[in-house]
Amino acid sequence: MDITKFIKHVSTKIENEIIDRKEAFANGKLQPENYTKVVGELRGLQIARDLIRESSKHIEEDDE
Repeated sequence: MDITKFIKHVSTKIENEIIDRKEAFANGKLQPENYTKVVGELRGLQIARDLIRESSKHIEEDDE
């Protein structure tokens, strides 16, 4: 798997996790005692997604 496909794969997986957790939150499926943990994990996923997107831009620029 080349680096572009890998980045796209990881980015998609992270995006799906973010969507799933936001939907669970919106639908009230989070248990109150897990709220802080899930919100922290969601924030971490968002940071990871943003880092991957930014890194992929630099990789594309280097390839040109």
